[in-house]
Amino acid sequence: MPEATLNGVRLYYETHGQGPALVFLHAMTLDHREWDDQVPAFRDRYTVITYDQRGHGRSESPETYGVEPDAADLEALLDYLGQPWAHLVGLSRGAAIAVALALRRPARVRSLVLADPYIAGYEFQTPLSDPPFWKVARAQGVEAARQVWLTAAPPMARALADPRLRPRIEAMVQAFSGQMWIKGGREPDHLSRLGEIAAPTLALAAEYDPLDFQRVADLAAERIPGARRVTLPEAGHLSNLENPAGFNQLVGGFLDTLELAAPRA
Repeated sequence: MPEATLNGVRLYYETHGQGPALVFLHAMTLDHREWDDQVPAFRDRYTVITYDQRGHGRSESPETYGVEPDAADLEALLDYLGQPWAHLVGLSRGAAIAVALALRRPARVRSLVLADPYIAGYEFQTPLSDPPFWKVARAQGVEAARQVWLTAAPPMARALADPRLRPRIEAMVQAFSGQMWIKGGREPDHLSRLGEIAAPTLALAAEYDPLDFQRVADLAAERIPGARRVTLPEAGHLSNLENPAGFNQLVGGFLDTLELAAPRA
């Protein structure tokens, strides 16, 4: 089982294929299995890297959580795998980690796909669940919060209503430790720094994404120089699961427009 201890945290990862590095960053409560429909589509042209973020899937649950520690883990994983730079595809909170690394180490990021994105610093107009999952976790425990997430979180609802996807999603959510909900703190304001990003960027939101995530995609397209904004039809917040063929086509088409050579030092 491929694991690496990075920044004192044991992380599970997988690599597939050969070529320029392409990292997929999963959403909160999910794990590397979220990308099972993407790995076969891209491994013929890229070294596809998927991994479980701290506190998710098979990875360890430490004491510290946040997009900055996650970005440091991603940077350390690239070092461990001998990858000087990578294309990053992040969905929801995975997009926030991608943005954090692009701000932290611009030379390590060849391009960004921000799918159904959250970006640190954005304040949601509509709660992600009712009652708030993190309050439930701190008052009643992780298992109670997990049930809220699976039954009362609008971003999850459309995918969970699909009988083909529900077992896959539930398996990933059950593997999530939930410690992030208890130990996580205030995130930095990366939203106000998007103008600093130089990497080619695709901001993608799904047709049925909750409005907050569509708004974040709009802000990313407005503030990141040269960014493109697209909408994926027939999908909700977990767009790569709900419309994998359409997702792969949009991401693949974007990557095809980029020069695949590493940036010059």
